[in-house]
Amino acid sequence: MKNFLLYVLIILLFISGLIFEVYKIKPVVHSNRNIKVYIVGAVKNPGVYEINEDSRVEDIIIEAGGLSEVADSDRINLAARLMDGEKLNIPSLKEETEVNDYNLTKKEWKSIKGIGEKKAELIMNYIKANESFELNDLEKIKGISKSNVEEITKYFNRRWIYGKMNFGGIYEKYDIRIAE
Repeated sequence: MKNFLLYVLIILLFISGLIFEVYKIKPVVHSNRNIKVYIVGAVKNPGVYEINEDSRVEDIIIEAGGLSEVADSDRINLAARLMDGEKLNIPSLKEETEVNDYNLTKKEWKSIKGIGEKKAELIMNYIKANESFELNDLEKIKGISKSNVEEITKYFNRRWIYGKMNFGGIYEKYDIRIAE
């Protein structure tokens, strides 16, 4: 009976070792390194805070005393990771939320995957002629495909979350950190 239990134990250890190897299960290691983040906008105590590099936006808001009464919490991604030296601008309910900031330079348009010189010009001309439009409307332009519009949408989603735009983004610097 003891030998049977010993064999079962050895088999279980072997199987668990295989599971760890196959699924590459590794323990979570938390960093002890701190970063500095400058938080401004609709928080109770804006300023520069030193916080663990594994922290999220929610953590720095707590460090800053929480959101102010005018904070627009629906426009904040509380789960976003923080970066050293980052300036985090918490939006206010009083800020305008519908700003059309699609007026990129030709160089910026060309930086989008699938958009070259000619397509950039076509898009810029369309935007000049149609001040009020949705990104999906760009498919109406001859030569702009659905996949082009998808890439453009990804670009603006990145800018909205981490970019220069002031219509809901909480980051003032241009910072693309979305893994695809």
